[in-house]
Amino acid sequence: MLFSVVGMVVNILVMAVFVRQRFGDNVTITLFSIAFWDFVVCLSLHMTTYVPLVRLYAPAAAHSFNSVATLVFRSLDTVGSVVSLCLAAFLGVSRCIFVTCPFRAKSLLTARRTVLLVVSISVLVFCWMISSFSTSTLVSVFSSQFNQSVLVIKTRPNTELETAYYAALIVCPNLSFFIIIISTIAISYALKKSVKFRANMVPNVSASSAKSHDVISTKERKITKMLVVVMAVYMILFLIPHWTMGIAVGLEPKLYPFEAYHNLLHAVTMFIQVFCVINNCCINFFVYLKMSSAFRATFMRMVFKVRPQGRNCVVKQHTLNCQENHG
Repeated sequence: MLFSVVGMVVNILVMAVFVRQRFGDNVTITLFSIAFWDFVVCLSLHMTTYVPLVRLYAPAAAHSFNSVATLVFRSLDTVGSVVSLCLAAFLGVSRCIFVTCPFRAKSLLTARRTVLLVVSISVLVFCWMISSFSTSTLVSVFSSQFNQSVLVIKTRPNTELETAYYAALIVCPNLSFFIIIISTIAISYALKKSVKFRANMVPNVSASSAKSHDVISTKERKITKMLVVVMAVYMILFLIPHWTMGIAVGLEPKLYPFEAYHNLLHAVTMFIQVFCVINNCCINFFVYLKMSSAFRATFMRMVFKVRPQGRNCVVKQHTLNCQENHG
């Protein structure tokens, strides 16, 4: 429960910061949508944690609530995780375009088109995965254990929808990961090429040019490092656990909901969801806070009412004072 609450709080803070920045570019819009889906994941998992608490006071109601949580909330957290990863891949592609051809990218990936693409990706992946859950419904049956009616899940076998769901669960995360790798390599290559080009523009290397070259190299390292961190977090906290789970399900057909190893599947799935998925949703906030000066400045100004200090702020304040004196 604590992890999910932290995840909801930090993703609300991320969305608030981007709203405060007024969605200045396509990166902000995409990161906002990723934070929204991460919030959906954390909220869905948080709702499932109330089942043991309800069971202490109303066992029959807990049984019905567990059926609802299994069908609705655990479906939403899976779908939300996959949508979030697909949007992360889109972010990698858009940044790659901006680095390799910046002038064309500004007219190609406008704010309106970015919103359209983000919404389209979200709706497409969501509909692709959620269709399989139409094979399950909630029905009310009388339980002799509780001596009253409770809600249970009733499934109708549909091979086509189940195949579509597992195809999405395999294709989307793996394809997103390979897109992020390719985008990272392309961005690193383009930035190194840009550094060499600017260095060759100056025939005699002076102190000022050397300093400028060092600044560009530092910026290159920061961008590449941030992409590597995002990719590593994605790999460790999402892909490796889900790859392992997928291999186990493939090797053991009874490791499936409502089959012989249903309880083991439930325990492993909950561990992956609670520890891996929620940590993946939470850590983005700290990555942005550490590696983005604009995000950090907006967050400090919004939460702690602290104005960012630096040369740009001093120059801007001096300009405002001059304008007031001349007015």
